Amino acid sequence: MPWWIKLLLTGAIVTGATELAKTSGRLGAFVMVLPWMTLTTIVWLRVEGYQDKIPDLLRPTLWYIIPSLPIFIGLPWLMDKGYNLWISLGFLAFLGTLLFVVEVWILKFFGVELL
Repeated sequence: MPWWIKLLLTGAIVTGATELAKTSGRLGAFVMVLPWMTLTTIVWLRVEGYQDKIPDLLRPTLWYIIPSLPIFIGLPWLMDKGYNLWISLGFLAFLGTLLFVVEVWILKFFGVELL
């Protein structure tokens, strides 16, 4: 499948979720929480004949989600406190990265290799 078709379809999903969030915060949040990137990647792998790669993609996905949770907890709190969006996102991205590094280090002791 040509890359530009994947780009258009994936962009349509993101744009649709953004437009929905403008009209209904709760419905937009519901659509946002669905793993669209994961699902579209799975579909593209299947369509392009790489179905055998799907389990390798999905196994570490949960572990990658966990360090990103502070963004969803911290950003509304920081925004309510009046902090700048970009500074808040930068801080939370740094925190998520730090938590990911710690998670990788801890999981090594249990035989889980993320990198």
